Amino acid sequence: MKLSIRKAVEADIDDLVKLWADLNEDQVSADPYYEGALEFSGGQDQYKHALSNDKCAIFIGEVEGEIIGYIEVWIHEPDFYFYAAKYGYILHFFVKEGYRNATSAYKFYMAAQNFAESRGVRYLTADVFEHNQRVIKLLEFVGLKPYRSRLVKDLEGVKA
Repeated sequence: MKLSIRKAVEADIDDLVKLWADLNEDQVSADPYYEGALEFSGGQDQYKHALSNDKCAIFIGEVEGEIIGYIEVWIHEPDFYFYAAKYGYILHFFVKEGYRNATSAYKFYMAAQNFAESRGVRYLTADVFEHNQRVIKLLEFVGLKPYRSRLVKDLEGVKA
């Protein structure tokens, strides 16, 4: 399996939308707090905007001509989510089952990091569901450290 990573172009939008829907289903189906339908539509305008925005880069991975995953990274100014400085933010990261391994995950991650570095940002950030321990371990391996935690308690049926 020879994985090649390249920057996405507008002709990739249909594939990106399918991968985005697969990512949503993969992640929210394991989210104990998600109660909506597992059908995700749209995304065309979202990816047209992303691909035309110079603060965003989307990298896709191909194996023998098949697009098997992508990573989307945005550059943000300091804000409520990260005060310190301008930063890169990995918004989406998905690899199809059967192609998920440490080598492919690392290649995708490095494409995002290289983009962020080329834009002069000091930090790269990502949000990951707690149930996605594979990605958490990958990001810790490449040097990301926990910054914030969201704690949740289900209060349904609890009386004051």
